[in-house]
Amino acid sequence: MMNWSLKVLRTTFIVSVLAIGTSLCAAAESGSRGPVASELNLTPAHLMATTGPLVALQSMFALYESWYAQAEQAAYRKWVAGGRNATDGSSHYGALCSRYQLRLRKGLPAGLMAATHSVYSHGVEMTRSVLRARFESNNCAMAPHEATNLAEIEMLYLLEGDPHALECIKGMARYQGAQYPEDHLDLSGPSSDPRSAAILLQTLSVGARYNHSYIARESWGSTWREAAATMVHRMSRQVQHNGKVVSLAHKNSGQGDEAFFMSAMLAAELLHWHGFVESQPIGFRLAQRILDRLMDEHGKRGTACLPYTSKDARTCASDLAGFHVWPALVLWQETGDAKYRDFALKNMDAAGSAFVGGAKQFNQTYSTGAQSAEALLSGQRWRGRSESMTRRSTSYRACVRRSCGQNRSRCEDHR
Repeated sequence: MMNWSLKVLRTTFIVSVLAIGTSLCAAAESGSRGPVASELNLTPAHLMATTGPLVALQSMFALYESWYAQAEQAAYRKWVAGGRNATDGSSHYGALCSRYQLRLRKGLPAGLMAATHSVYSHGVEMTRSVLRARFESNNCAMAPHEATNLAEIEMLYLLEGDPHALECIKGMARYQGAQYPEDHLDLSGPSSDPRSAAILLQTLSVGARYNHSYIARESWGSTWREAAATMVHRMSRQVQHNGKVVSLAHKNSGQGDEAFFMSAMLAAELLHWHGFVESQPIGFRLAQRILDRLMDEHGKRGTACLPYTSKDARTCASDLAGFHVWPALVLWQETGDAKYRDFALKNMDAAGSAFVGGAKQFNQTYSTGAQSAEALLSGQRWRGRSESMTRRSTSYRACVRRSCGQNRSRCEDHR
């Protein structure tokens, strides 16, 4: 299989900018539709690296794009052949994210302006399928490990104007915040794992960014931000000094005491909160400790990438390698330490041998933030604070003004 290290073209914080910077826009549309891609200053020009050591790779972009399209078509056809089953894992880890990113990079419309039969529409169809048949049929009372496509459901609201998506996110927040066992979420319970902790942070983030009414436990606080601070503090007590995150769910089932890609998921969500909701130094330091641990384990094993769990010895779970890339490159940008960049690139190399013919494996490989590598390595700031990303389109600025009026502080919460 073709090695696509450094050929990826997208910035992972598109989803974060979309979710944070346009939540008020979506609200201003009264649920009738979400903002289309053209309303955002997210054009292909500033998503491609044109400077630095990657400029020589420009000629390989078409090859990567062709390979991506083939893999996407294969994954989609397999899903269709299986009866468009919403419970087969096809939407796990996100069916819409990478497809939306590809549309933006190619300068094609997304949202309601997208062609019916397109790569983007595949992602919408798969995400909407799981929303209707899986989530809504359970009143959106979804355990975190069943909600790894939460960001995609939010995108379904923002891009497609689907009001059911937003209501379901509220339902998930109610369930996870008030009914789901707390010790499953803070890494302390016998069935806890870092993936569940990561999805909880995502859920709390939506509540904070959209300024939803607080419906979680009083013991966590009175706002979504206070709840996140409480839970991060609890999580920090369970993470060992060397950054090891014990996944008790795996340990108690005999699979080993660490699930490495889930630890990377938690690190990524800690960084997302720190970068896109509010500064949280304890969360940032925790993410760095976790990544340092993952790098140490990778170095000791001498394999192309880390295995699924610590019990898997000297194997490389290549379809999970992409989870490590984005948080590593963020820490490289923040610290300047080349070890994080090197770790990211090794995982990019390993991901090139991943099986992506299945919809779930395709999502794991492409919807992890690994597609950000090319842009982040070229100097694009991870929080989008460079000049090209801080410029907003006229329509977006107008939308913010309409939505926020004179309340500028509320606007800033959603930027």
